[in-house]
Amino acid sequence: MDYGADLERVKEIGEKAIARTENVIENTAQVVFRSLWDDEQGHMLAGVLVEGRYRIRDVRDRTRIRSAVLVNVLEDLRAASVPLPAPRIRIEGTGD
Repeated sequence: MDYGADLERVKEIGEKAIARTENVIENTAQVVFRSLWDDEQGHMLAGVLVEGRYRIRDVRDRTRIRSAVLVNVLEDLRAASVPLPAPRIRIEGTGD
């Protein structure tokens, strides 16, 4: 998540998006903030690492449900104009 995002709003939007996803067990949606990362540590993006947690009934459906959760979360964050991180491009001088 972009450093400028309102994290409480991100949590609320994310949990609602997860909860409305088909086959997510009711009242299990949770959003946690895992860490800060930046391009100085070799990451492509800089921001807050956000993790969505939830339970499902059948592990064989995990990939399909995870995909649906991701789509719902991204759509809802974009609809709410929450700033998402974008790749940073570093231009270094040639030393001339």
